[in-house]
Amino acid sequence: MRNGSVIDLQIAEGELRALVSGSEIYEVKVGIKPLVAARWKAVRRECAGQVGTVVELLAEGSPRR
Repeated sequence: MRNGSVIDLQIAEGELRALVSGSEIYEVKVGIKPLVAARWKAVRRECAGQVGTVVELLAEGSPRR
């Protein structure tokens, strides 16, 4: 996402999917261990209204405020 190569990002239970533009367009899938419901609710609340924060959270930890 840093250089604009990610065309689409989908976050679902247990999986991240992205369409990425490089020398061609390809799909990337990453499996992740689902969070317990209370933890996911806290993540969503912390990220509400902030573009890209879930990606930042996965890459770097808590979003910067």
